[in-house]
Amino acid sequence: MESCLAQGCTGATEGALGSLFLQLIQTLMSARCSLNKDPYPADQTTYILSKASEPIHYDFIIVGGGSAGSVAARRLSEVGEWSVLLVEAGENPSASTDVPALVMDLLGIPEDWENELEAQAGACLSMKNGRCSWHRGKALGGSSTISAMLYLTGNKRDFDAWATAGNEGWSHDEVLPYFKKSQQMPPDVPWSSRFFGQDGPLLIRNFNFSESAIQDLLLQAVQQLGLPTPDVFNGPHFTGFAKAHGTLADGKRVNTAKAYLGPIKDRTNLHVVKGAHVDRIVLENDQATGVEVTLKNGQKVTVQAKKEVIISAGSIGTPQLLMVSGIGPREHLKEMGIKVEVDLPVGQNLQDHVTWLGLGISYNNDTNLPRPMKLLDAAYEYLMHGRGELSTVGGVDIVGFIDVLNWASVYPSVQFHGMYLPRHDLSRAEFFAKAFGLNDEIRREVVEQAKQRDTLQLLTTLLNPKSVGEVRLRSSEPGDSVRIFANYFAEQSDIDLLVKSVEFVKALEDTPVFKEHNIKFYHTKVPTCADYQPETKEYWECSVRHISGTIHHPVGTARMGPSNDQRSVVDPWLRVHGVQNLRVIDASVMPTITSGNTNAPTIMIAEKASDFIKERWMAKDEL
Repeated sequence: MESCLAQGCTGATEGALGSLFLQLIQTLMSARCSLNKDPYPADQTTYILSKASEPIHYDFIIVGGGSAGSVAARRLSEVGEWSVLLVEAGENPSASTDVPALVMDLLGIPEDWENELEAQAGACLSMKNGRCSWHRGKALGGSSTISAMLYLTGNKRDFDAWATAGNEGWSHDEVLPYFKKSQQMPPDVPWSSRFFGQDGPLLIRNFNFSESAIQDLLLQAVQQLGLPTPDVFNGPHFTGFAKAHGTLADGKRVNTAKAYLGPIKDRTNLHVVKGAHVDRIVLENDQATGVEVTLKNGQKVTVQAKKEVIISAGSIGTPQLLMVSGIGPREHLKEMGIKVEVDLPVGQNLQDHVTWLGLGISYNNDTNLPRPMKLLDAAYEYLMHGRGELSTVGGVDIVGFIDVLNWASVYPSVQFHGMYLPRHDLSRAEFFAKAFGLNDEIRREVVEQAKQRDTLQLLTTLLNPKSVGEVRLRSSEPGDSVRIFANYFAEQSDIDLLVKSVEFVKALEDTPVFKEHNIKFYHTKVPTCADYQPETKEYWECSVRHISGTIHHPVGTARMGPSNDQRSVVDPWLRVHGVQNLRVIDASVMPTITSGNTNAPTIMIAEKASDFIKERWMAKDEL
């Protein structure tokens, strides 16, 4: 028993002990939370079934209850005269999704769609099956239920570039009010009045626990290199290292459905149907009039929209639904045997934040000793006080942004995510390897390092990739998975930037604070790269091609742009070109990926789009 208890808290969720551990959490949380009152709207499947023999009408139908769909459902149902139907393929998030430390345990669970990418010759070579996997949420709250919870808005250049490309109303100054509208930030945050909101639904806080002093030592080293360590990101500063905010409160995840739908779950003009799959958009004379839905019992119904159909199924689900409905690239739809309704570049312009898992820093931590009661101590601290190891995500809140070509630049090219792997906690090292899909050969290397020294992995993320991929259908059946071509490193400049990041991480080793504490540069060895001269450009490029994965930020597959932009699918008001009363509201509309984690911009998009819809239909209703 003691050997089991000596596991790290995250790793201990595997197997029989993990099941018992989660039962313990659920039982005690239920007792502490007034009989575990359900924070989500009720499932209205029974109501829909009772109406199946007659026409079913709503003013608005929203497909997908994720980060964008939850926002839109709340905002549109604020108008009491409007009826809103939200259709979600998943169910309510499970209790385990609330616990930040279990984040890597959530990949592959029922709340995860999990798509395997198409194989590439020059990327993901040391991943399982030689392919990367993408994880996305299948539950109310979408990917906000299984993400690392980091709240990062991107920078001014990102949004100004959207506006410059012809997207009226999407500059930084024009989208900032919608970030603020969503936020409920602590009142003492620096720059609060200018950059942050305090009255929104989304609770945003600091992670309240650090497992190791390595985060503070890293910040000192960054300062000694002459780089900034701002008090807070998402304000006026876009580079440097700092501890990021997250969508959490009292040590628990705040997913978007909990934040936006929980407080209004009894609103009578909002119906939520769960475990239902939207098969097709109903189109009549170039107008969206409803959707065909398969309910959780297998029964098929058609629901009609009196005003609009809104697609918020995410950067993979949205292009799939559009294409099986006949909206997409003409030749591809014909190849799939689908009648072409509107010829648009749906599924193209796929962008993602590819992440190199090879770099980090390591050190001897003499205070980090095995403790047989570590798991129970952490569980008690978390359940009783909302603090401790279970309230954080293994150091992931330490985040850095720099331009590896010019460290003095005010805009970054690379983002570093910290991931703490303590010595002796071999199960956490195993879990890290499993979560990122590393093959057995690399997994053994990661575990072996965990036997020797503490490691802070610095996951190195390419912020503005030039390489662009594509989502394509596998068949005309809406229930079949799609084919995802990430095309990582199709452009050599992308791989060159990641390789250049080695210089920065190695420079940390030479700072006085790192020398004082004997903190060393570390890289994960890739046996396949042993034929190259160590630490040469060729060696690092080999490493990048083998152990780069993803932090799951796909965007862009229903690109926003003006009508004269042949690359675009929706206009700047997010209306699908050539189809009336059909709108897309999710990360797929981003013309270019933002410079940071994409959940916050997705929520902003939904806030802004909800105002577009209100402006159109409230004015029309008054006539």
